[in-house]
Amino acid sequence: KLGEIGFSKTDSKVYLSLIEKGESFAGDITKNTQLNRTNVYDSLERLISKGFVGFVLENKKKLFLNHFINNLFNRFSHSSIILCI
Repeated sequence: KLGEIGFSKTDSKVYLSLIEKGESFAGDITKNTQLNRTNVYDSLERLISKGFVGFVLENKKKLFLNHFINNLFNRFSHSSIILCI
């Protein structure tokens, strides 16, 4: 439950969309979540500032990705911890 770690309902929907669909443009996230485009952009900015989401530029458009899972993997990849998702 993402709400337990401080995610709003909107942030949760956006983040779960990125987990489910993978790399996505904001328009795709808007369609997947059925949220207002402005709310999706605001949520993405919050998630970026918290380190949960990243983006790359593809043809001058931001392609958003689930950055947090990658950070977890990188942080623990040199240890003997096994991460089960």
